[in-house]
Amino acid sequence: MGRLEFDELTIDLEHRDVRQGDRDVHLTPTEFAILELLARRAGRPVSSREIARHAWKGGEATPDAVRVHVGSLRRKIEPDPSVPRYIVTEPWVGYRFIGEPRE
Repeated sequence: MGRLEFDELTIDLEHRDVRQGDRDVHLTPTEFAILELLARRAGRPVSSREIARHAWKGGEATPDAVRVHVGSLRRKIEPDPSVPRYIVTEPWVGYRFIGEPRE
């Protein structure tokens, strides 16, 4: 469970810390929940509905709320948010985290 590492992105699941290259990334609890879900399922599409259930702990969240939070997350972790390297949109499905974790 401890740590997921992708290229320049490190996610410490136990301490809820994220680093992009040599800088700390400060995420909201919702952003961290989204990142954790997507990173744990790297390479597989995750529906917006599933993201909403996970990040909002079963509460209600609209697809627009998911989109806004993913956009904020991209601005924080992507080297160039306009050309996502880690989180890509899966049209009519949701999102996919690109990359395999380093061992």
